[in-house]
Amino acid sequence: MLTRLGIPKLWGEDPERLWAFVRWWMPTVIETICPSYGYGVEHVPTSGGGVIAANHFGTVDPVLIGCYMRRSMYYMAKTELVSLPVAGEIIRWTGAFAVRRGESDRDAVRLARWLVAQGHLLGMFMEGTRQQHGHPGPVHPGAVMVAMQEGVPIIPVGIDTFGWRVKNRRRCCVVWGKPLPLDGIPRTGRG
Repeated sequence: MLTRLGIPKLWGEDPERLWAFVRWWMPTVIETICPSYGYGVEHVPTSGGGVIAANHFGTVDPVLIGCYMRRSMYYMAKTELVSLPVAGEIIRWTGAFAVRRGESDRDAVRLARWLVAQGHLLGMFMEGTRQQHGHPGPVHPGAVMVAMQEGVPIIPVGIDTFGWRVKNRRRCCVVWGKPLPLDGIPRTGRG
């Protein structure tokens, strides 16, 4: 299914293997480029599906979250990002898949639901884009919808990378909250 939906066969069609490799060497690189702290990663369930719902301030956010995680994560990323010639290919190797922003993208939602139903973690940035003013922006309902429809918890992530640049390597922080079960909430628009 992953190949049919555009995730490449490299690494044996298993982004989980690539994430294991990345977590082995990337923390050293990240600590050099983006000194950071991570708290609460023990709140991430060790098995089963879930939606990692994070705010978004900088380009380093997905890598920073992924480096602290003990499990692999499949990111929903904007089409423009995964379409980049070299970087887009590398991003797709990690299991990231494209979503067309600003319109209904049923294929992306279908893949997101399939991933969490199969017991994977789905990474989504709740605002849909990077925030430029140093505080979280308006939240879109996509992550909650996927979690509700598939009966998996939302794992909230707060990330502070605002103002980080290669020339401004300030300390950053990633904080995971306890999973939020959505049991008992109707799986409709009313929920």
